[in-house]
Amino acid sequence: MQLISLYDVGDVVYGIYLHKKRYWKLCDTCEGTCKVKVAGHEDVTTYCPSCRDGKIWQNTEGKYFDTQRLTIGQVRIQAGYEPEVTYMCEETGVGSGSVWKEDKLFLTMIEAELAARSQGAVVESELQIP
Repeated sequence: MQLISLYDVGDVVYGIYLHKKRYWKLCDTCEGTCKVKVAGHEDVTTYCPSCRDGKIWQNTEGKYFDTQRLTIGQVRIQAGYEPEVTYMCEETGVGSGSVWKEDKLFLTMIEAELAARSQGAVVESELQIP
């Protein structure tokens, strides 16, 4: 059996990671005042139970991606029932850092960006944040 990986130790690659972008938005419950009226008591207010300082975290719609220049530090090849090639990179920790799957690594930044876009992701400058 011959075990083959696309990249070798020392190769420079570009990794993509997808995630949701979060931002602060004005609380819908208290409209940013951080206070709400107590039901049945017009003159009594209390702290808003929904927010912190009148704001709440909101996730953007869709996926956001970022790319990172990486240097391969370790290659792991798993043979058998579910074969898989994974890598550990110097920048994210070899031995106790991030494990990168082969399909998330590319030789050029352009290839990485095209792959992320094909998965429906957008770059941060294209996000529509209200």
